[in-house]
Amino acid sequence: MSLKKIIGTLALSAALVCALGGMVGCTSPEQVIRDGLNQEIQQYKNVDQSVIDEINEAVPATYMQMLGISSEDLTKAILEGFDGTVDSVTVNGDKAEAVVTITSKSLGDLTEHITDLQSEVYDDPSQFANMSTDELYAWVGTKMMDYISNAPIETREPITIEYVKNGNTWEPTAASQTAMQSAIFG
Repeated sequence: MSLKKIIGTLALSAALVCALGGMVGCTSPEQVIRDGLNQEIQQYKNVDQSVIDEINEAVPATYMQMLGISSEDLTKAILEGFDGTVDSVTVNGDKAEAVVTITSKSLGDLTEHITDLQSEVYDDPSQFANMSTDELYAWVGTKMMDYISNAPIETREPITIEYVKNGNTWEPTAASQTAMQSAIFG
């Protein structure tokens, strides 16, 4: 499984956690949505244990062990410099929109980086001839962590998260979950 797919799976899992609930009448829907988004942003910003647990669930332990990477180290590297702000929340009946600005690492060229690593191995096999399979996996793990640790941090264009009211719960749409995933891990 590629790291890009792992990160995508992690982000999708995290977006599902974004489903917000609130008691109607006690707090305005705008505030319920804003508070829920701010709480979610803080979990990523602080690299809460729940976020680390999501990586543990998304990435097979054997894969992480092969590469010599802990899920905690991977999560911290991915989310280093992460921040987000809820710019606005507008509710119209049973629909709502929240505009969010995310600052995160730019990992969009991860696939290209993996291809470059493969090319390095194939272009100079003598460099790797004396490595065991475990050593080769550890080398790839180190290179991947170096890449993620040194990826530039960028503030993304604001994204609009659309919500629909389901009973007393405000839930982000599937398209919005994908947009948030791209902003966080893009």
